[in-house]
Amino acid sequence: MINEFQVVEFARMLAPKNWYSSAELTAIWGVDKAKRRALVPHLVKRDMLQRKGQTTNSQYKLRPENAWLVAISLADPIEATGNGVIDAKLRKEAGISEIPSSLENLIAAATKLGTENELLKQALHDISATIAKVRECL
Repeated sequence: MINEFQVVEFARMLAPKNWYSSAELTAIWGVDKAKRRALVPHLVKRDMLQRKGQTTNSQYKLRPENAWLVAISLADPIEATGNGVIDAKLRKEAGISEIPSSLENLIAAATKLGTENELLKQALHDISATIAKVRECL
């Protein structure tokens, strides 16, 4: 089953002006043939992809009106639950970068993995604190 969040993520991986063959889409998305065969018609039906050609010669490109998807970085704090919007507002109010750092992403991933990764989470917090101290000294 393909959810809407996945559809947007796959569309973001495409350059707006390039035409892609089916094999190129498989390579860019890093999915198998069956998943690609499910995704492409889904994206075409939602008018996110434009199709050119028939069957084996068909090529696809991101529709121009959907090019804004590419401008949004994958590092943006967007979550399927919608909590990313709240996070971005809180970050802005606190004067922190609206886009989380790689270290913050690792801490969030360790938190989601559960209690067995408490040592990893604590180590990442220690690294984050050390980096903050170094930045203050500079």
